[in-house]
Amino acid sequence: MVLNCIIVDDSKPCINLLSSHLIEFKAYVQLIKTYSDPLTALAEIQQNDIPDIAFIGILKGQISGIQLAKLLMNKIKYLIIIAYDLSYVLDAFDVNARGYLIKPILKQKLWETIMKIVEKEKRKLEDVRRNEYFFIKSNISEVTKIYVNDIIAVQGASNYVQIHTLDQKNYITYAKMLDYEHKLSSLGDFIRVNKSFIISTSAIKQIQKRKILLNNGLQIPIGNTYKNRIKELLNIIKL
Repeated sequence: MVLNCIIVDDSKPCINLLSSHLIEFKAYVQLIKTYSDPLTALAEIQQNDIPDIAFIGILKGQISGIQLAKLLMNKIKYLIIIAYDLSYVLDAFDVNARGYLIKPILKQKLWETIMKIVEKEKRKLEDVRRNEYFFIKSNISEVTKIYVNDIIAVQGASNYVQIHTLDQKNYITYAKMLDYEHKLSSLGDFIRVNKSFIISTSAIKQIQKRKILLNNGLQIPIGNTYKNRIKELLNIIKL
């Protein structure tokens, strides 16, 4: 899960520091643009895709950061106010800000703020996934209902896939791995770890240097092509 974010602040050093911190958290947030002018930010947000998170400073332009936040509070899910002191805490509360960071922004405080948002998004996704399902044709005369939350792994072979589930059952159906990669990536924390396997991160029991052990006992080798992607998504320092 990667959330898009923007920064709106009239302090270039603040933008640079915050940007450098966010790069280190790229497994969870992606900085798509920075603005020093709030009116430009407002115009572009209204015309383009709306980011998930906006870091907004206390601005001194035609409109203040709090005024900008009021205009965006019903458009952007998570507003985070950044200021030099606590003078604007009540204003931040009024715009339903999900965070308040003091300049210069400490990496640890930023991390804690981002992770609260990520956990909230994960809980929302889990609520959706709990009821998500699809049907597969597992043999000539049988159609099976599979709940996304029950899937541990999907294993591909030629034009077939084998779906491994929590109840230790395996379902084989005619399909391509790419189809399942697209289907599952939009529904939760599924990652492809080699050419033949897509796994649920919630089913991971242990990660070793060259393989991943799942809760059902499956030991899956990590493909070299996918190693960096796995490291980013799971926030692993060395793999």
